[in-house]
Amino acid sequence: MKLLLIRHAESEGNAGGVIQGQAEYPLSERGWAQARQLAAHVAQEHPDTARVYASPQIRAMQTAEVVAQALGVTLVRDERLREYGVGNSPG
Repeated sequence: MKLLLIRHAESEGNAGGVIQGQAEYPLSERGWAQARQLAAHVAQEHPDTARVYASPQIRAMQTAEVVAQALGVTLVRDERLREYGVGNSPG
């Protein structure tokens, strides 16, 4: 069994230089393109992937949805993967 750990694609917060923590920022346009590239790569290199797990953060779910769709597998939202809180942050 292999475990792939993948960080979410670029979010609006990343693009703006924000330390996001648990603040919610969706993917940026660049992030959506990165997610599509990632999905194509994972589907080609790891076609036997059985399941995709993601943090409930919107940026992680958006990235994972694109990958799961490309693989034709179930996406599992897992609260245990949520980003740590980093104190007060915008958003």
